[in-house]
Amino acid sequence: MNKDRILVVDDNPKNIQLLGSILSETYEIEIALSGREAIEWVNQEHFELILLDIMMPEINGFEVCKEIRKIKKFDNVPIIFLTAKTDHDSIVMGFETGGQDYITKPFNITELLVRVKTHLELHKTKSALISSNNQLETKVKLRTEELQNKNSQLEYLQNFNNKFICYLGNELKTPITRINTTVTNIKHSAESSKLLSLTNQLEDSIKNLDLISKIATQIMQIGNSETINIKPTLLNQTIESVLLDTNSIWKDNQVELSNTISLTTKINLDKDYIRNSIIGILNTIYDSNSKIKNIDFSSQENEKYTKLNISCYPCSINTANLNTIPNSATLFYNYAELIMKLHNGIFCIKKEVEETTIFEWSFLR
Repeated sequence: MNKDRILVVDDNPKNIQLLGSILSETYEIEIALSGREAIEWVNQEHFELILLDIMMPEINGFEVCKEIRKIKKFDNVPIIFLTAKTDHDSIVMGFETGGQDYITKPFNITELLVRVKTHLELHKTKSALISSNNQLETKVKLRTEELQNKNSQLEYLQNFNNKFICYLGNELKTPITRINTTVTNIKHSAESSKLLSLTNQLEDSIKNLDLISKIATQIMQIGNSETINIKPTLLNQTIESVLLDTNSIWKDNQVELSNTISLTTKINLDKDYIRNSIIGILNTIYDSNSKIKNIDFSSQENEKYTKLNISCYPCSINTANLNTIPNSATLFYNYAELIMKLHNGIFCIKKEVEETTIFEWSFLR
């Protein structure tokens, strides 16, 4: 087993001889008879501990300690001062220059051995902690770099997905428009009621596909403030445009529609986003309630909110457990909630009267 190396620095040969006899059985001892010789030693070799006399010619122990502490590999090596001076100022100076302890002359052998052993053990423990900390820092650094690389890959994939979905949404517009035109032509020239019914169903499916395409594109663009165009808008105009677009669904199913929204009610909103969220909810109502008879559009105003309400009767949607509804409906509900958050508002579904469900968009005034 390798012995710990100790450098003994003292200009008195008798002290050197005494310290050597005390320590050499347990430790490997090197000696320096002056401060300059000690500095030469530490520039070439490594020691686990230094015993350093204070009173030496040319360079005293305080100055030697300062020079040793400038050497990086010795910034944690314990230095114990050997001194006959026990005044307060000398002790303070020893600690301020980088010493860990001091031993007064003449030496007490037991005290000397205990202090040397204690400081060597403390140094080993501290070195082990520093080494462990360095290893941990290296692992953390490597892990951080790994996570940064993965985040970069995820960000790249996310950007790619966003661009692809936006591209897909834009590319779908042309074929959807062409199919819709073809269906309209077939519808106008249909001679049988069965063919007319089939074309109506096809037309509704195309509109739904177009809506989902628009919603997907908008969701991918959310986060870019330029895609949100919130401005004062007549609420009734937005609703009338929705009714015009969905009129065939309600007409074919003999659903009675009523719109009591004031012609002058204005709300700060993005018309396209809100319009799509309303159409999505209406599609959900249509898909989930084959026996629906009445749909009423109304608005309410108070000090905090302007509310758009769509009341449906009869409506079988279970507002207490939306997990029971189809996935397509969940998509439109979540989309409506997201859009209202962008408007600093709230979307909710509630039942106030039995068999009547109210879909509510609340806009902060």
